[in-house]
Amino acid sequence: MENCLVRAADRKIAILERCVFKSSKDDVYLVADAYEGSQIKMAVTDFLSAAAGVAKETVSFKIRSEEVSFAAAGDADVIVYVGHDAFMDFQIPPIAGTRGDKSRRTIILACASKAFFGPVHPANGCRTHVVDDGPDGSRGLHFESCS
Repeated sequence: MENCLVRAADRKIAILERCVFKSSKDDVYLVADAYEGSQIKMAVTDFLSAAAGVAKETVSFKIRSEEVSFAAAGDADVIVYVGHDAFMDFQIPPIAGTRGDKSRRTIILACASKAFFGPVHPANGCRTHVVDDGPDGSRGLHFESCS
């Protein structure tokens, strides 16, 4: 991924910064949202809603006179959550979604995430590839592709 193409902080009050990256080899974008620490419940809810295919978003911006627009959130190919599991602090009811015509994949990197995310992670059309199940999230993980 190249350097951040777009930086924004006005999408949601809980999001401190959004950065959009583009692969230098393929037509692939990565959208990274940095949430305010006190808004972790919203971060987890947004992730689960996207994984369930409920949250839909189109990311649009202009770079060097070119208009760029692509599907994100529940329409993304891969949805990733990196952070605190948070379920020891609060509960989020399962979010029901639909399979739709798009296969969604997720990656969850959070301490003991299998135990905490398992009961609420949507199973409707969503395939989890990597789950960090270490007790403190400190286990080193490396992967090159999730297909």
